Amino acid sequence: MYSSVPITQQIPVYFKKFARINIRESAWKFALFAGIIAVIIGAIVGQLNHSGVFVTVSGCIWLGIFNTIQSVCKEHDIINSEYRQGMNIGAYVIAQVLWQAVLCFVQAFILFVCLLPFGFYHGLNGGDVFLSLITFFVLIFGASILGLMVSCIAGTPTTAMTIMPFVLIVQLLMCDDRVMFELNGVGDVFSCMTFSRWGMHALGSIAGLQRTAFADSNAYGDSFGYIGGSFLICLLISVVFAVIAYVALVIRNKKS
Repeated sequence: MYSSVPITQQIPVYFKKFARINIRESAWKFALFAGIIAVIIGAIVGQLNHSGVFVTVSGCIWLGIFNTIQSVCKEHDIINSEYRQGMNIGAYVIAQVLWQAVLCFVQAFILFVCLLPFGFYHGLNGGDVFLSLITFFVLIFGASILGLMVSCIAGTPTTAMTIMPFVLIVQLLMCDDRVMFELNGVGDVFSCMTFSRWGMHALGSIAGLQRTAFADSNAYGDSFGYIGGSFLICLLISVVFAVIAYVALVIRNKKS
């Protein structure tokens, strides 16, 4: 079926498939979750201060992981069957990533807009407000690709949901830098490999945590090195997650 179809033609086929299925079955739920999370964040913290940064990062990660945690493991049999017919696993993973980019941006935009009535961005200039939207997207997207990786590794949806809390708590614990609590030793080193830490640095820099007495001045700042650099590291880690997802699927379907 797919044996003579190049990867460049398979990618749009699978992208349309994922878009069609998600829009019909679950996209509205993911959009609703984004609105609910925004209302909870706005009601709890009300403003992008030090606690608002942490709660927002946590909410974005939660949103992203739930987008994909069961997206692949529930159709391993279908993937195996289509792989035997010539499906390119790279095309499948890339299409998943592209669809998640679209979905995550929609969620980030809903989250961003729903926080406006709470005065969440009070004190920020227009450029920083826009950067907040980009940070929401980067965090949700990174968490979504993390969930995709776990889903590719897990054998069943039950296994994926069992692993998910541990993955989630690691991201939440490792994202901080003396804002809510302090990381030391191995924890501080390990946190450098989590996209949540760099998302925290980006959003914290936008919120002006570098001007507070308790935050690490080496982690937060106004320049591109703090905000744009954090974005790039988050996206690089997301690429690593996508590659691991691809390798996991190749190994799982190799015997076919």
